[in-house]
Amino acid sequence: MFLTPIFKSTIMTLEEVLAHLMQHEEVDGIVMLGSASKNTLTPTSDYDLFLCLSHMPAPLSVALTWIDSRLTDLMFLSITFLDQFLSDETIILSTDSYEGSVLYRLPTAQIVLDRHGRLKRVKQSIHTSQRITTPPDEDIYMTWFNLNFNLLHTKRMLTSDDPTYAMAIDFRLLYSLVDLWTAY
Repeated sequence: MFLTPIFKSTIMTLEEVLAHLMQHEEVDGIVMLGSASKNTLTPTSDYDLFLCLSHMPAPLSVALTWIDSRLTDLMFLSITFLDQFLSDETIILSTDSYEGSVLYRLPTAQIVLDRHGRLKRVKQSIHTSQRITTPPDEDIYMTWFNLNFNLLHTKRMLTSDDPTYAMAIDFRLLYSLVDLWTAY
């Protein structure tokens, strides 16, 4: 049996974790996203933190942990990427990309730490330009339509006693999970 260790952050408050992170020179910036940044936390809310690192010890993108007994999403970007984004105004990101999906949320987020003003400049750049694009309305509609199409047909097939339909439902559920994941 694999035991999951209890990390210290599980019992630390968010403020304690942020203070701890701020002590590390590698942490160039910290951004609080979502309900915590808007002071609208509910008992079931999670924390969403974006960390800007001066040095990436590994190719990090997303991690999960617990802070103050709340599930916490950690998103990482390097200062190298942010510097490239700031220096090259021809870089256009889509919210379909990892970097675009993180930076798209920056204008409404709360910057907790910004050692060199980099995050403030990125936030301003996003606010005053069209450097992050969202999918066209037609793509959004087609994604919604396809998810609902599969759901309705799966429900219809569930009413059948046909063993072929039962097997087909198993396959539909497999690819439907992938569809849901990518649509999210």
